[in-house]
Amino acid sequence: MPGPARPERPLAGGARDDPSFEVYRRLDVFYLENWSIILDLAILLITAQRVAARAFRLLGRRTLRLATADQRRSCEAEGVAGC
Repeated sequence: MPGPARPERPLAGGARDDPSFEVYRRLDVFYLENWSIILDLAILLITAQRVAARAFRLLGRRTLRLATADQRRSCEAEGVAGC
């Protein structure tokens, strides 16, 4: 007897949580059976949003590392504002 049906969430990153072949196959079949230009646009927009968010996070970390306490002290000693 099969268990209760659970709703599919194809764009929710399911393969990232469970990288088994079966999950990838199920997502591929879902894509093929439900293809539309709107689905492609949604995938592109979600991908662009996630790439941009990751880039901004990485840039923020890099900026924080560059502005160390020693650099701030040297800026203050030289009298440079906003360093």
